[in-house]
Amino acid sequence: MNVRVEGRATISNPNGELADYRVATPSFFETLNIPLTRGRVFTERDAAQTPLVYVVNEAFAHAYSPDGDPVGRRIRLGYEGEWPGEIVGVVGDVKHRSVEAEAFPTVYVCYLQATTLPNFPIMNYVVHTKGDAAALAGSVRRELQAIDPNQVIFYVRPLTGFVSDAVAQRRFNMLLLTLFAALALILSAAGIYGVLTYTVTRRTRELGIRFALGATGADALRLIVGQGMRLVGLGVGIGLLASLALTRLLRGLLYGVSEIDPTTFATVPSLLILVSLIACYLPARRATKVDPMVALRFE
Repeated sequence: MNVRVEGRATISNPNGELADYRVATPSFFETLNIPLTRGRVFTERDAAQTPLVYVVNEAFAHAYSPDGDPVGRRIRLGYEGEWPGEIVGVVGDVKHRSVEAEAFPTVYVCYLQATTLPNFPIMNYVVHTKGDAAALAGSVRRELQAIDPNQVIFYVRPLTGFVSDAVAQRRFNMLLLTLFAALALILSAAGIYGVLTYTVTRRTRELGIRFALGATGADALRLIVGQGMRLVGLGVGIGLLASLALTRLLRGLLYGVSEIDPTTFATVPSLLILVSLIACYLPARRATKVDPMVALRFE
C-alpha cells in the first residue's frame, strides 16, 4: 500500500508498493517470538469502535522515520490516504516474502479493526508448541472446524517445513557444489600423490647419492615434502586471489553468509593444505627407506 507519514512530504511510488499490509491478531507477535522494540502490540481493546492503530516493523521505522521514533506518529494507508491511524508500536523484522530477501517495510493492523480496511479470504493460523508440532495437526483441525464447520483448512504442517521448502532449491545447488568440490579435492590429492611418486622414482639415484654422503631420512623427507608444499602454497595463493575476484558470481547462491566469509576463507585453504600435506608425505616417506646401494645402481 501507499503510505503517507505525518510530518513528511507525500510519498509516492509508480508501482504503488511502499509497505506490506498485514492483518494480525494480538497474540501473533508473541506466538512467533517477534520482539517488541518500542511501544506496544495489539490488545483485545483495539476493536472496531476504537481509533485505528498500527504496528510497524524496524524496516518501516528506518525507511520512514530515520531521525526519530515512529511511535505516536499518524500515518495514512491507501492511494487516497483513506485509512488514517496512529503507530503504537515497533516490532522486529520478519522476512514474510522470502528467507533470502531483506525484510520489507511492513504495517500491521489488528484483525479486530480490519473490518473497515482491505481484507483477505485466507488467514494463516499459527500454533506455538513445545512438543511435536506435526502431531498436533489433527487436534488443530478439529478445534478450528468446531468454530466454523464450513471453513476449509489446508496446508497444515510445521513451520520448519515451510522454511525447508523455501531453501530447497538453494540447498540442492549447494549440495551439487559440495559434491563437485569434494571430487576436485580427491582428484587434486591423487594428482599431487602421483606427481610426487613419479618425482621420487626419477630421483632415486640422486637420493642414493645423498644418503651415501651422509643425508638422513629426515633430510629426504624435508626435501620431498618441501618441494610439494611449495607448489601447493603457490596454488592455494592463486586460488584465494581468484576466489576473491569471483565472489560476486556466488552472491546469489549464498544464504546466511556473506560472499567474503572469513571462516570459509580460512577453513577451505587449511583443508586443502592438510590433504596436500598427506599426499606429499606418503611418497616422501617411501623415499626415506631407499637403500643407498640399490639407489646407486638404479637406472
